[in-house]
Amino acid sequence: MPNIFLSGYLLGNVYKVIDIDYEYKDYMGCSSYKELKQQVKGEYNIAIGYSLGGRILLRLLAENHITVNKLYLISSPFFIHKTSTFPYGMEVKTFKFLRRIIYSLPEQFINVLLKTLYYIKLLPSTNWSLKNIKYWFHFLKYPFSIENIKVNATIIHGNKDWIVNLENAKFIADKLDGKLITLNNTGHIINPFRLKSLLKE
Repeated sequence: MPNIFLSGYLLGNVYKVIDIDYEYKDYMGCSSYKELKQQVKGEYNIAIGYSLGGRILLRLLAENHITVNKLYLISSPFFIHKTSTFPYGMEVKTFKFLRRIIYSLPEQFINVLLKTLYYIKLLPSTNWSLKNIKYWFHFLKYPFSIENIKVNATIIHGNKDWIVNLENAKFIADKLDGKLITLNNTGHIINPFRLKSLLKE
């Protein structure tokens, strides 16, 4: 039974799907959720979702598109704005305002702005682009229920993550009855050697 890893946009410009049975295997990129569902289906032994990749795994599980024996979610968001069941996101008005601003500005301006934010250390990666952000807004605005997901889950999250609030991890862990590991003085990007040791536990 294979294992699978899905990363978010901070780790690459497209979805990265890595069969971790083969340590150095090239990743398989998917440009849409529809395309991803064609590639990722069936049963997996271990599924690891990093950042947006974690939310994608939750959606695949919620839709009964995949089954997994063990689920790891790392720095993963659940939802982008507040709802009656998820009060930890941004205000809906703020979300709509930001989306309107992003969609109205020229792509070149946005990309230069993102690179500037990286160089002044407000973004942890240069992988952000207007295309990434548009899809991030598009994907995260759609809610789905995780109440009926039955899986052995471990949720790992840094307490200094300013991109995805720690409350996301607490919410997911509560709904999945999963194990929550909170890393002190850790942001959105987690040291890979530390992460490797956690995944071995």
